[in-house]
Amino acid sequence: RSSPLGDQEATNVRSTDDRHPVELFVERATQADAVVRRVASREAALAALEDLDGDVGLCEAAWGIAETGTLVLLHGPEGSRTASLLPPTTAVLLPLSRLEPDLAAVLAHLGGLDALPSALTLITGPSRTADIELELCLGVHGPVALHVFLIEDG
Repeated sequence: RSSPLGDQEATNVRSTDDRHPVELFVERATQADAVVRRVASREAALAALEDLDGDVGLCEAAWGIAETGTLVLLHGPEGSRTASLLPPTTAVLLPLSRLEPDLAAVLAHLGGLDALPSALTLITGPSRTADIELELCLGVHGPVALHVFLIEDG
């Protein structure tokens, strides 16, 4: 298989942003209109869900990507994608130990799995789309609101 880099090889790719991954993730996710909270434990995150109005889908992220503020969800036969797509609000739990600097680091983790998941969802903020007249619509292909709980686990 030919490489898009030709005979050049990328061996050590670094982000152009050298900030701490947590700081960068919070900034990028917030820019994408996600609400990000840092909590002490999974129990604290679950308790905070009580403050959210209406139907809420609850998911746990396999990884977070600091560079873009993106959440990575893995789906298999035992897990459905509906919790991250159908309710008007999605809440995602992300242990800080699962925060990676960039997509390349997440892809390296995927390459090390015994079996690939049947589906993978990348979420960067609430659902946004525009019609042919460029009218922005929220919630057409997913939730209107995204809440991310960064869980201290170290």
